[in-house]
Amino acid sequence: STSVTNLVSTRIYPNWRPQSDGDTYPAITFTMVSNNYGHHLTSATGETTARIQVDCWSDSLLSAANVAEQVRQALQGFSGDMDGVTVHFVQLANEQSMSELNDSKNWIHRKSLDLLIHYAVSVPTF
Repeated sequence: STSVTNLVSTRIYPNWRPQSDGDTYPAITFTMVSNNYGHHLTSATGETTARIQVDCWSDSLLSAANVAEQVRQALQGFSGDMDGVTVHFVQLANEQSMSELNDSKNWIHRKSLDLLIHYAVSVPTF
């Protein structure tokens, strides 16, 4: 969403921030924690739920919280097409805040969002 990129520009990365990003904040990382495929008695359901952790990083606690809020506003409750994937709905499962000292002994703040993304997948045929 534009409101997110207005805050972080292109600093949105899968899994971790590259070292070349240095101390440029705010930034976002995202990781698939798990993916649970639905089944019923005789076959797959064609539904899956991915747990995605979105971490919003900043050198300011307020900035990290603002980025996380914009991510929440953009994704919580979303349903529709997401890059060719049929998303049934996005649910915010958990939210937490953490702070840690970086190598330069400066505080870095992280606001994490755990999102459950329920979406359609093809059913295997045998």
